[in-house]
Amino acid sequence: MEMKSKVVVVTEPGKLDIIEREIPQLQPEDMLVKIDMSGVCGTDIHEVYHPQPYSGSQRSYPAFLGHEPVGTIVEMGDKAPKTDSDGTPIKVGDRIIYVGIGRTTRRHIPSIGGAFAEYAYVGGDFTIYKVPPSIPMETAVLAEPFENGLRGLGRAFQPGLPYSLNCMGPGKIVVIQGSGCIGIMTVAAAKLCGAYKIIVIGAPENRLEMCRKFGADLTINFMETTEEERAEMIKSLTPRGVGPDIVMEIAGAPEAFREALNLVCRGGTVVEVGHFTYRGTIEINPEILIRKDMQIFGHGGFSLSDFRNALRLFEAYGDQFPFHQVVTDKFPLEQTMDAINLSREEGCVKAVIVP
Repeated sequence: MEMKSKVVVVTEPGKLDIIEREIPQLQPEDMLVKIDMSGVCGTDIHEVYHPQPYSGSQRSYPAFLGHEPVGTIVEMGDKAPKTDSDGTPIKVGDRIIYVGIGRTTRRHIPSIGGAFAEYAYVGGDFTIYKVPPSIPMETAVLAEPFENGLRGLGRAFQPGLPYSLNCMGPGKIVVIQGSGCIGIMTVAAAKLCGAYKIIVIGAPENRLEMCRKFGADLTINFMETTEEERAEMIKSLTPRGVGPDIVMEIAGAPEAFREALNLVCRGGTVVEVGHFTYRGTIEINPEILIRKDMQIFGHGGFSLSDFRNALRLFEAYGDQFPFHQVVTDKFPLEQTMDAINLSREEGCVKAVIVP
């Protein structure tokens, strides 16, 4: 019998629709996954509302949404892998996370849609990790944001030794600009890596409160302070007022990147994480790069091993960090636009779609 899946699509800027798409015939190497939950990302908001969310690319419609899924295998082809990307056995009924990058073949993989859908067609050569039964679904759905936090902070360890430059390492002072889900996950990553002080600049208060639950030593509401006031508050926590060793720009605001350059100490490291979509430009005086002898890194996307590491850390430290509290609002597929708008208005910490 022909199976179909409901799929959310963007039909034009600011408008969504739900369509039904036929589920393709399963190829021997692949698997069919029932999507259990998928997180709403800031990127999804831009993909809904902006006609050209990415520089240099023309938007076409209809467009699929969602890229933070966790799902359950419901069917496997005869030649589908019997283990995940880490060698753990998988079977029908197991819960997984998956991402279609790092593929080992170039064969065509059919598609049903994005992660805001009932089902996903998962290629056997996708990166797939089994979710341990001890990890709640509300935690597993954070694997992609946590991967971004881990890889973004990991960029601050490069290229040299933590003691030769102000790279990331135990005992360092870290500023995180942005208190959304990736910002919160970066607080956890910095704590696990031995940061001495973690300072978060963000808003609104419900998100800053979550950052404190994850170990932030100081949270600063950027809507209630000036840049000068924030600089004074942060420098007062650093030796001789020199500024933080590491600044992570995760807010996705051009002005925040310029502020990061002003905040970081001489020889420090700035990592740009937030601008996955086009948010405009800002004027910067290049002299500050020379005067501060700083390092600047970009975080450009996925690290396949950090998806695995996210699950490992959920399992190992789930009793020390309130990962399960980050998801605050759940919506059915039919209310995806409500989830997008609530996230856009920052009325939640993390919204998810439950098809």
